[in-house]
Amino acid sequence: MNGNYQKRTDELKSGFLKEWWDTSAEFPAFDRVYSRESQKSAERKMDLIVDQMLAEVKVNPGSIQKDYSAWGSRMRNLLGIIFDDVLELGRGSTEILLRGGYCKVTSDFIDKARSFDPSIKTADILQAMRNIWIMNCIQVLSGREVEFTPALFAYSMLYPYTDNFLDSVDVSLGEKLRYAERFKLILEGKPVESKSPFEVKIFRLVGMIESQYGRDGFPQVYESLLAIHDAQQKSLNQQSGLLSPYESDIPGVSFGKGGSSVLADAFLVNGHLSDAQERFMFGFGIFLQLADDAQDVGIDFKNRHMTMFSQIAGKWNLDSVMNKLLNFMFSLIDYDKCFNSSRMIEQKRLIRSGCTLLLISAAANNTPKYGKSYLKKLEKHSPFSFDYLRRLYKRAGKEFNILFEKNDTVPIDSIIARALSV
Repeated sequence: MNGNYQKRTDELKSGFLKEWWDTSAEFPAFDRVYSRESQKSAERKMDLIVDQMLAEVKVNPGSIQKDYSAWGSRMRNLLGIIFDDVLELGRGSTEILLRGGYCKVTSDFIDKARSFDPSIKTADILQAMRNIWIMNCIQVLSGREVEFTPALFAYSMLYPYTDNFLDSVDVSLGEKLRYAERFKLILEGKPVESKSPFEVKIFRLVGMIESQYGRDGFPQVYESLLAIHDAQQKSLNQQSGLLSPYESDIPGVSFGKGGSSVLADAFLVNGHLSDAQERFMFGFGIFLQLADDAQDVGIDFKNRHMTMFSQIAGKWNLDSVMNKLLNFMFSLIDYDKCFNSSRMIEQKRLIRSGCTLLLISAAANNTPKYGKSYLKKLEKHSPFSFDYLRRLYKRAGKEFNILFEKNDTVPIDSIIARALSV
């Protein structure tokens, strides 16, 4: 970033905003069309596997502890069937996900998170794990081994801590701004005394990053952290209530926050990046931010948090915005020339297929926000019918809540960690 993080991120944001407006809003060219018969077949397989997985995790935790190896192998085999047989991701993708280091890092992260903060909620661990997997993905794209590092742990823990604090409706805007100013000083390397148990955790996490990346040798790491901090501050404007498209630069705020977040991920994986790598990571972050907004459009609208999706929800259908987002993601991945080894190409293929299903599921779970004819057309490119997807999400939420209550002495995430470590 050449010593000027704000200038570089502004350049990247401006470039991608132009690309966004130039991106077609026409219906995307998907890789595959699914017949209703193939969807029904996938749904039957998925139901059987979910039943088996639930049966495995509902057994007494003490029984699992007696033979984690056998239990973990059974669970991984079931995941392999989902990836290979149901979603048909291909052997290469399954190798990356199940035998490429992702599982070991996930296990190590859960153990470390529980050790770092014994009171942490399972939901927060699961939220942080999403960033762990993004950083694992970046490790593969960078030609590195998938491994657990202090920086990977610390940055993934900073969010959800800071995100949840800044998004909380129970914390005043003034309190959020005061905390943000102190956090900025810490990121700049200035001495600040913590004023709460919350800040103690945050400052310790920054210290972990410093233990891996010295400030003198890796200035871009800290510039990138300041960039996401600045973008988060600007995103507080999205919480000020209902806004028209002419009152606030919602696209600019969203692009800045999303792009800066994954750019920081990439610097924390590599220490340094080329211009081409910076550009891809910033674009990847934009997509992930907008994908989150597409998933949370109903909640954001209810809480009066303005995003590119919630801002127009209830006024226009989201069909064209979803088309743009899909086309934006396809273009980013399909035209990338930066990551070209066979393993990197397989990882990009996995990103493409996974992100496609993510967005299709977002539409399936927010059907009132889309046109009926559009949903019918989009559904043909889903491995499952939309009715089934909604039932699956509802069932998963219900079953996980039951498991959280049942395994209060042995948290479900700890059981998952043991299974993935074998």
